[in-house]
Amino acid sequence: MVASKTTSTLTSFILFTVFVTLVLVTSCQNQKDKEGPVDDKKSEQTTQSTVLPGDTSSAKELAGEESKVTSLKYIPKKGDVFRYKLTQLSKVTQEGGVTATSNSIQYFTQKVTDVKKDGRVELSIRYDSIIVNNLTVSPKMRNELTFDSRKKEDKANPEFKQYNAIIGAEVTVLVKQNGEIEDIIGHKAVLEKALGNSKDSLTAQQREMFENQLKNEIYLVPLQQEFQFYNDNGMIDSSQSWFRENMIPIAGIFPAKSTLVYKIENVREVNGKKIATISSNITTDITKKKLSQNSVEFVLKNSTISGVGKSMVDVEKGTTIYKSNTISMDLDVEAVNKENKEQKQRMKQSINSQITIELIK
Repeated sequence: MVASKTTSTLTSFILFTVFVTLVLVTSCQNQKDKEGPVDDKKSEQTTQSTVLPGDTSSAKELAGEESKVTSLKYIPKKGDVFRYKLTQLSKVTQEGGVTATSNSIQYFTQKVTDVKKDGRVELSIRYDSIIVNNLTVSPKMRNELTFDSRKKEDKANPEFKQYNAIIGAEVTVLVKQNGEIEDIIGHKAVLEKALGNSKDSLTAQQREMFENQLKNEIYLVPLQQEFQFYNDNGMIDSSQSWFRENMIPIAGIFPAKSTLVYKIENVREVNGKKIATISSNITTDITKKKLSQNSVEFVLKNSTISGVGKSMVDVEKGTTIYKSNTISMDLDVEAVNKENKEQKQRMKQSINSQITIELIK
């Protein structure tokens, strides 16, 4: 039997790998949406000429010099307003009959409130609605969570105060011209509302943990999905491709170098705008396969990680029209109690995740 510390750490491992999958991907049709927010009166009207995903299907594909892109930067204009639908689907399967599925849909509105002298873009972003369906099943238990901010009963349910605190709350997001989110501002006020009266009973350490969780898991990681990564200087060479490298801990434990390679597949003209379709592929190199946390040693016995993506962007402004990423991970990890080598646990886990974002207005 494995020591309790080993079991507890492995449980955290199961939950954390889903979050890391989203981080890894981050690094890597037009119709009336029936699932959109019930209250649409808050949504600002877009003043810019908007190209939606469905507009590109029959658009003219450019050829020759017309199809060449020499620069891509995230440079929207002050006053631009965009509305997006973000869909996240993930499934984790583990030995012993444990499966965890997570499906969520988030609608959000963003407005460009300022463009700094150095090119950074300041956005005001709010979630208009959130729909969540999470299910965890094992031979001994079944846990399900469903939430829909459009439903009156869910809005009134005190068990969902954390979700409801997010809806309609505006935060400020700073984005670099290369598409990387630099900072999230204003999330602390959202946390205060989400915690309610319980905030006074939290220690400083607990408050910091919740603050980081809110900033990263609710805002930074999901919202980064919208932005296409570009070269820091914005330039595109004759190969019409570029790459981005990041260091990231796989499963929150094993350091790995992820490499995302982007390539412009085609350029179409839609309503006088050039729209580029970009493909992406991700590769990973795990640099250390044996690490310790407290009294537990983790050994990565085997791993397979792959990912592909597709996005469509406005060449002039670098804004996203459509983006989809899929990633698959197979991990085989052994946890050993360093104080008693006979106490060990083997865990094999498969993770499949798909993230789609589309401009809807």
